[in-house]
Amino acid sequence: MRLSMRRTAYVTATIEMHTQQTFIATLLDVLGHVRLVPAD
Repeated sequence: MRLSMRRTAYVTATIEMHTQQTFIATLLDVLGHVRLVPAD
């Protein structure tokens, strides 16, 4: 794979990861907290 293709794939993956992290952070802000689930 050419370097430019690798770089594009890396940037795309980084953007997707950041999007997921932002979504989770926003969801936690809206919910206010995460409940602890008792262990089995």
